[in-house]
Amino acid sequence: MNVNIKVTRGLALTLFVAVLLAAAVATETLGQRATSHADASGTLEIILELDHVTIAVADTGSWLPIYLTNILQDVGGFEISLLLDRPDLFRFANDTVVETTIACLNPPGCTMFDTTIDTFANVPVDTAGASASGWEFVEGRAISAFNLKLAGFADQPGGVAVPPIAAGGPRDLLIRVFMEKIASDSLLDTLTDRTANVIINGPVTSFSTPDGLTIGRLDSIACLNPPTCDSLDTVFYTDTSAFIYVDGSRTFFPAVQCLAGDANDDEKLTAADIIYLVNYVFKGGPGPICSPDSGDVNCTGTTNSADIIYLVNHVFKGGPPPQGC
Repeated sequence: MNVNIKVTRGLALTLFVAVLLAAAVATETLGQRATSHADASGTLEIILELDHVTIAVADTGSWLPIYLTNILQDVGGFEISLLLDRPDLFRFANDTVVETTIACLNPPGCTMFDTTIDTFANVPVDTAGASASGWEFVEGRAISAFNLKLAGFADQPGGVAVPPIAAGGPRDLLIRVFMEKIASDSLLDTLTDRTANVIINGPVTSFSTPDGLTIGRLDSIACLNPPTCDSLDTVFYTDTSAFIYVDGSRTFFPAVQCLAGDANDDEKLTAADIIYLVNYVFKGGPGPICSPDSGDVNCTGTTNSADIIYLVNHVFKGGPPPQGC
């Protein structure tokens, strides 16, 4: 068994791994994790929600807020797993972190050491103004391009006491993570389905009380040798009715496609567009409706009398169509 002494951010990494393995480590009973023991199966305790947002194709990404309603018990820790169904559109923004570790080669004496290098994908998490603001440990790790693990707890051993999220409060922002756009604008323009769903992975999402008891897990007596069942053991199970998970999504709305020369935005080129541009260029009338550039039919960078002549030649004389700058 190796004993690792972390040189850089070692304590945080150790704690994060511990939280990912068990979001709420508690005292052991018959080798099982202790639980919060909801009064009865069917008691709703936690609501975790994501939102549905439409963003512009030109946007570089979107912050994803995660909302928590804890109904019955204080929350002092969490492990949340999120999945993306469209890694071709988004990813959870991350930075590769390199961490140096000094490893003990001969525990428990540790007279011999070796140096190793660990790398992992760290996902920035924003807690400003959120319920987890001020918590001593909150981190995210990109397990893959489409899987994000978030973990946090209010109090680290030996740290300053940090209050948990009190039970019975209103729906509140827990944390935020950034979803980075990876699809190009040109690709998005060709797609009819531009929605990426963000799914809460319930089986590996959990919450704990400040003293480390897992919320929503119940004990049950298990028969070890059916059908006689003269040997029994206590096992725990998740009361799925104790949680409500509301998934979210991000949808790119299509970029505005303006028809070059269609000054009045009726999706066709006629004498009405010529009259519209005459009023705009010579009489101070309003500019082209769809885009200020849609009147620049000869692609000189400005809309002037030359564009009017160009459009007259196209509409009445069969000249070349506007170039669509």
